[in-house]
Formats: sequence, C-alpha cells, structure tokens
Amino acid sequence: MGTPASSTEFLSLVVQSNLLDSSTLERYFVSNRESLPADDPALLAAALVRDNLLTRFQAEQLLRGKWKGFFIDRYKVLGMLGEGGMGKVFLCEHPGMRRQVAIKVLPLKQSENPAVVEGFIREAQALASLDHRNIVHAFDVAEWSGMHYLVMEYVKGTTLDSLVTKEGPFSANRTIDYMRQSAQGLHHAFESGLVHRDIKPSNLLVAENGVLKILDLGLATYFHGSNDSQSENDNSTVMGTVDYMAPEQALNSGTVDNRADIYSLGATFYFCLTGRSPFEGGTTAQKLLWHQVRQPEPLEQIRPDLPTDLIAIIGKMMAKDPARRFQNPDELLAALPIPDGASMVGLSGPVFPPEDDQSFDVMTDTSTVPDQQKVAEVSSKRRVPGIALALVVLGAGGVGLGTYFAMSPKPKGEVTKVDPSVTKPPEQKPQPNPQPNPAPVQPTPVLVTPQLVFLSELPESEVVVHGKIGKNGSLGFSKDKVVLNGKESLQSLATHPTQGGVAHIRYDLNGRYRTLRGTATLNDTAKKSNSFLVFTVKGDGKTLWESKPIKSPADAQQFTIDVSGVQRLDLEIQCNGSNYGAHAVWAEPALQR
Repeated sequence: MGTPASSTEFLSLVVQSNLLDSSTLERYFVSNRESLPADDPALLAAALVRDNLLTRFQAEQLLRGKWKGFFIDRYKVLGMLGEGGMGKVFLCEHPGMRRQVAIKVLPLKQSENPAVVEGFIREAQALASLDHRNIVHAFDVAEWSGMHYLVMEYVKGTTLDSLVTKEGPFSANRTIDYMRQSAQGLHHAFESGLVHRDIKPSNLLVAENGVLKILDLGLATYFHGSNDSQSENDNSTVMGTVDYMAPEQALNSGTVDNRADIYSLGATFYFCLTGRSPFEGGTTAQKLLWHQVRQPEPLEQIRPDLPTDLIAIIGKMMAKDPARRFQNPDELLAALPIPDGASMVGLSGPVFPPEDDQSFDVMTDTSTVPDQQKVAEVSSKRRVPGIALALVVLGAGGVGLGTYFAMSPKPKGEVTKVDPSVTKPPEQKPQPNPQPNPAPVQPTPVLVTPQLVFLSELPESEVVVHGKIGKNGSLGFSKDKVVLNGKESLQSLATHPTQGGVAHIRYDLNGRYRTLRGTATLNDTAKKSNSFLVFTVKGDGKTLWESKPIKSPADAQQFTIDVSGVQRLDLEIQCNGSNYGAHAVWAEPALQR
C-alpha cells in the first residue's frame, strides 16, 4: 500500500505495523468519537499522537505508507536518535518493562563484513565492561534476523555542541564542571584499559539533571593487550574527528593511548570556551597538519576573562608531545579546581532536552503531521454527523474491512430526561443533642533521638582520590583496613590525595540535614612524613570548617558543623608535599536531620 488517502487506509497500515491492535483502536474510537476529526489521515494521525497512542516518528512513517520496521526483535521503535558510520541509533521501548532504551543497529550491508561485525561486538563488550555515571551504560547485544544491535542507556539531554550553539561559549565554572565529569568518565575507561579515540563536543551529552555522559565508544579500542591484526587494521585508516584529533592519532590511529583522549578533551573545551574548534577554515588535510605544527589562537586573546590556571590546563592538555600532557585523567582531575559554589547555581543548565519525538532526525517534514492546535480547530469544525470510520482488521488471507464505528454527535435539540428523584436533596433527619467532649488524654512523653546518617551510607555524586575511596572498613587504595587507635572502623571514609594535590568527595544533601560531625585524622597505617594534610568541609562552595595541619594520628581534630540548608557538601583533603603514607580518614562522619 502506498501513501494512505483515507483514514481507513491509514488504520490499515497501523494494524499491519502491529503498533496497535484492533481492540485498542476500537476502545479508542468508542471513547473519543466526539473529538476525532473528519476522514483525514493526517489529522487522524495527529490525534493518535496527541493521545499518546503513536509517536510523531511512527505517525510520520505511516503517513508515508511505511508499516514495516517498527520493531527490533522485541523492542518497539519510538523514533530515531541519530545516524553514524557504525549504524543508526533508535529510541526504543522494552515491551515488558516499558523502559526506554537507545538501540544502535549495524547496517545490514555492513553485517555481511566479518571485520565490521567484530568491531561492532567489540564496541559492545567495551561498553559493557564500563560502569560509571559519566559513561552511557550498555545493557545487551544480540543478533536478530541477520541484524546486529546494541541496547544502551537512553539519556535525555543535550550535547555540548548544541548547548554552545544555543547559549554561546561557557563560563569558566561551567567548563570546569563539565571537564571534571568528562575526566572522571575517561579515568574509569582508562582503568579498564580502554581509549575512546573520538572525544568531541557531540559525544559529550549533559543530561537533564546536569550529569555529563560520554557517548559513542564506536572507535574505542583496547590499548592494553590488543592483538596485532587489530592494530594493523586500525593503522590503515585515520580514525576520529579531525577538528579534535590528537597529532599522533593522525599518524597512527592504532597505537594511541589515553593521552590522545586528553588532547581531544582539551580541544573540545577550547570549543566550549570560544564557540569554535582550535583550527577552522581549512581542508581536512590542512587541519591534520595544523594539529601537528600550529598552535591555536591563544585563549587569553579570545577570552581575557578566563582564569590563567584554566588556560594553562587546557594548554597542557593540547601539548603536541604526548609526554608533555597530563599522563592520565587522574592527573588532570588533580590539576582542575573545584568550581566556585557561588557560581554553581544552575551550573549545568539550562539544558534543553529533546521535545519528545520532534527532535529526531527523521522528523524533518513537520507538515505531514499537523500540530495539536490545528487538530483541535479542524476536528471541531469538520466533524461530519454520521461519518463512519472503517476499522481494518487483518485476517489470515489478507486485509479485510471489519467493524464500523459511527462517530455521530447527538442531534441538536435532543433532550436527555433526568429523573427528579436523582437531583432531589436527601431528607434531613433530626440530629441528637451533641455530648460534651471528654477531657483530652495527655499523651505520654516520648524521647525522640535525632536521626543520624553516616556519610558512608550515602551515594557520592563525585569522587576524586588517588586510587579508590575506602568504605566498609577498607582503606580503598590498598588491602589495609581502616584502623583508628587500634580499633577497626566500618563507618569511616578513607581517601588518598595525590602528591601536592587534593582528594575530593561530593554529596548532594539537598538541604535535608542540620549538622555534620566527625573527626579528621590519619589511619594507624600512616607513615611518618614531613608532609602534612589539611581537611576542609565546604557547603555549596563555601568553606564551613578547615583543620589545622595534620601530620600524624595524634593530630586528630573533631568537628561539628551547621549544614542547615546546604545543597551540596564537599569534603576535601589537601596534601602539602609527598603523599607517601598520607592515609587520610574522615572518621565516622555523620549527618543529623
């Protein structure tokens, strides 16, 4: 069937597509017969979109006469999210869980190439090995009817390139926030032995809650233990995006490491601060050369308002020689400051998420599906008394006409009779004289103990430490236990700052607590050192408490801090000198409501 010329033909396509069955449509027509438009397939499609029975993507395809391809295995296709060299990405819904997911589908022609299929599966395995809030999660990879697909987390949000286009260059604080989140995700990938190789503004997405997500590991490859054949395949082609590509990646894509990602991240945030990539206006070959021999226009000339430290950090990230860059994302995190709290109100916003299905690439011709105002206007003017819409039912032998639903409004002048007894107020019965209230019973006093919540029981919204944060009695960065004055402590938080750097933990309190109490100290395993640590507690970016220098467990300092109304709590430990033996511990920090 071609483009539907009537509502009957449109409904035939709907049923053939298996998006809606005949019983669902029957119930819909019975309950909405007064509001449905005349025999116009476009208006009927818009009404079904309005009432959430179809998405705009589905309606658009059906109005073009397309009724196949609305399912990928058991997943219902709601719309298209994008298209790249490794396939199309669809917004889908799991039929049982009703959970929206993003599914990347390998083109059928490429599915015939074993090397491409192997690369696609490798991407899925790379994603599945990562579990971090700043990286899109992978749920499943499978083959169905010769089609290979990857099921991923669907994140509603906006990429950095779109945000810059809509809002202009970012402030320094906002940039630092996104840089920190990006570096945290890349550090997790680095620890798992992965390099992304295509970091760019369109592959960094900010979700509605302000969390940045790294997208599209389609070019990711193992850089620890890669087999020779894979490296040879990668070396034959320049892989990545030339506007943000590291110099060494243009020469040999197969042997780059995480320092290439750091360069690309620096180029990405050069764009976020200026609104343009480091090298613009040239051909692809010229840009590849410029990344190797030219310096981009200095940031301080374009944005004299930027802090010199931030300019220096991005300059180091974009050093031509990988040995002069930060050697891993952890080093970058140690160099980046914590954004100023006063400026972090709305730091990650405004974020403009896609408006339902209207943002999908396929929805370019909005004239096919009328907007809802037009549906309301036309349906109120063009309803024809007595019009019958044929509901098409698919039979085993083909398409046949089924039940008809008359959508006729009641004739003008028709009066509905009402039984007077229904509207007559009930007879009032005399009420007895009220009895005097008995004396109130005094309740027995109950002693209420303020509720304590240990920080170790709360999820961290951001963690930057050398190694891992230690919880549940573990020191985190070693096999040692948290032991304070000879006693094991299960509710303490252990961290290890970098040399001359800061260990940082952040919690989202959302104003739910009144006080924070605990002790700043060192673990019994701490080594004697000439260095010292300074513990700092911040609320919404403002310093609430700071310790005196701590060099040994004997310097432990207790604190009780008012955190009323605090939205974001930061615990920081500054290491002044060598971090050897700097086994820092927040001893049993607890919040009181």
